[in-house]
Amino acid sequence: MIEELPGAEPGYRFFVLELRQPVDHADRTAGTFEQRLTLLHTATDRPMVLYTTGYGAVLTPRRTEPATVLRGNQLQVEHRYFGVSRPPSADYAHLTIRQAADDHHRVDPALRRAHSGLPRMRPRPVAAPSNRRRARLPWGAVCDAAGPESASTARPLVTPALV
Repeated sequence: MIEELPGAEPGYRFFVLELRQPVDHADRTAGTFEQRLTLLHTATDRPMVLYTTGYGAVLTPRRTEPATVLRGNQLQVEHRYFGVSRPPSADYAHLTIRQAADDHHRVDPALRRAHSGLPRMRPRPVAAPSNRRRARLPWGAVCDAAGPESASTARPLVTPALV
């Protein structure tokens, strides 16, 4: 943990964290950098919402819509090469979707080691309409757009969640 910052709404604590990430997940000899994370924590028995803007971390303790609806914790991951999450050399060859996805996959076990009370992240089925149109939500998640089908014909869609 780097520090706990004031300003979180009642019932929440706001932390700014760093996680050491490899510059190249396929070549651990390429060096490391510190990736900034923020955590809005309310309770270990509440769901965890992973939030990323694709850019620098927002250092204002505000919950996203999913975290508000779920009354859950929120973990924001700053994108590599943005904000303070920069490797020592500016070699943009490692600024790829694959490297960023690998960064995110390392967050769950690292956070679990730091906070043993957190539940394990695993996919959980979520009902979604069977309409084939897809919509990108503002926070980056993808879900099926609503269609004429009723809830009884909804098909499950797997979404990562902390349960």
